[in-house]
Amino acid sequence: MKDNDKQSTIELKSDTPILVAAAWPYVNGKIHVGHLVGYFIPADIFARYNRLKGRPVIMVSGSDCYGTPITVEADKTGKTPQEIVDIYNPQVLELIKLLNVNYDLYTKTTTDTHKKVVQDLFICLANNGFISKSITKQYYSEQDNKFLPDRYVEGECPVCGFTEARADECDNCGTKFQEGQLKNPISKLTKAPVILKDTEHYFLDLDKLQLQLENYVEDKIFWREWVYAETQGWLKQNLTGRSITRDLDWGIEIPQEGIPENLKLENAENKKFYVWFDAVIGYLSASVEWSDLNKKTESSPVWTDWKHYWFNEDARHYYFMGKDNLFFHTLWLPGILLGAGKNHQLPYNVSVSQWLNLNSQRFSKSRGVILYPDYVVKNYGLDALRYYLTKVMPENHDTNWDWNEFIAANNNELVANLGNFIHRVLSFHHAHPELNLSERKFLPVDDAVHEEIVECFYNTGRLIEETRFSEALENIMKLSSFGNKYFNDNEPWKFIKVDEVSAAGTIYNCLTLIDNLRKLFHPILPSSMDVLTKMLGYTDEIITKVAQDQWNFTPWDHDQQVSSFIQPLFTKFDPEEVIARELPETKKD
Repeated sequence: MKDNDKQSTIELKSDTPILVAAAWPYVNGKIHVGHLVGYFIPADIFARYNRLKGRPVIMVSGSDCYGTPITVEADKTGKTPQEIVDIYNPQVLELIKLLNVNYDLYTKTTTDTHKKVVQDLFICLANNGFISKSITKQYYSEQDNKFLPDRYVEGECPVCGFTEARADECDNCGTKFQEGQLKNPISKLTKAPVILKDTEHYFLDLDKLQLQLENYVEDKIFWREWVYAETQGWLKQNLTGRSITRDLDWGIEIPQEGIPENLKLENAENKKFYVWFDAVIGYLSASVEWSDLNKKTESSPVWTDWKHYWFNEDARHYYFMGKDNLFFHTLWLPGILLGAGKNHQLPYNVSVSQWLNLNSQRFSKSRGVILYPDYVVKNYGLDALRYYLTKVMPENHDTNWDWNEFIAANNNELVANLGNFIHRVLSFHHAHPELNLSERKFLPVDDAVHEEIVECFYNTGRLIEETRFSEALENIMKLSSFGNKYFNDNEPWKFIKVDEVSAAGTIYNCLTLIDNLRKLFHPILPSSMDVLTKMLGYTDEIITKVAQDQWNFTPWDHDQQVSSFIQPLFTKFDPEEVIARELPETKKD
């Protein structure tokens, strides 16, 4: 099969506009590695790959500043919600830089653009008949004389008996509740009992969008099987209206102008939009803000305008998040966009991850089950972190961060396989200037090498486009293993003494393998691949351009001069030192 034939079988076109939408983290504390594996890393891999393909890509996200986790943290620390945002949002920005995650825009839900887009969509939904108002019961603290958001209330789960379940959901078994179902509810702050009290709120009438959402989901059989099944499960239960406002003083204001008179809400000034209404709209508002910040002009390419991604039927939207956000991205956000009636592009693929556990336990800051990425990067390096998280990505089932497996992945795969191959070849090349590749332009790429590289680009591209990242990583590592075997089998250290042409041919093919591995690994290990780019003698790091497809086989340029500066790309860990540091209880007396 020819290269072009293989590439044409991949569904996405070369000019398909791609929106990469990564979940918005609450800025109420530090981000742990579970967040990374759910959306930071997979979204970055996907965006970098599509940029290498030459497709127009925007990758957006931001800090979720209005959720009740923010106000809970503010109340606990005696600060204002804005002060909490001002403390933790800069930390997220620093982490993004540390992780080399390449957002086109990482913003916040407190921007004027976000507020306007949220309010405009609400007005559209109201005028299109998908907003209603109703008196409902909400937990109320008589001691504090105010209504309490869901996260301020905890009690016993009626399903599994977990005693720290939230008012709306059990973190232990995942059951979602209606008001009044929680047993023995108390205020999370004062521990005093709470009661249910009438309050009037707006509702998004998802039941009126049931048929449209069924039609939208029906052909999404390419979603991860469990994501598709769970979404269909929600639809089979029949969707119901869900409240989109809360009795809060921290959040986006509810507009009363531009909506039907019969929908005007009393005491609207004391209510704000529910965080899950405004947060998912952030992908749209961030796209608008991205365009505004870059000051597009009429002469700018079409792909620099946010509308090219949101009102273009050829555009594709990919969303990345953890499984607790599934409903809000497979049904809730599509429902909002459908109800607005403006023909926005809907999520094309919703890439939801299951949980990454730590030493077989769920992450929990309160129980000390926590691992922060800056700690891992400081002690073990960014490449080891990104590689291992990609390897154990919980795409279809829960996975586990295991320190012994982390060590093995780094030492046996990154160092002994990929790093070893690169260092052996470049060191040999540097030690033998008599190879004279620039004067041996007759040297061909071996058919077997060519076929392996072409197959790797095709299969890896297909797997990434299907959001099967751990398999994509495994596929690239097979090419690295092939390179090691090729180098060993052809024994250039022997032939350099008796047949320089043969040895030169081996090194030429190995350099071709390394140069293509550099591109294949770029989405997963961008930092080390930029170092490798310089070691191979290129003047620039890997630079992507729209309409310039670099995701393909290229032979090594005979005239390319490899740098004399050669260094190991990866560092081997001492297993005993790591285990003693991370799992001291396992250390023998």
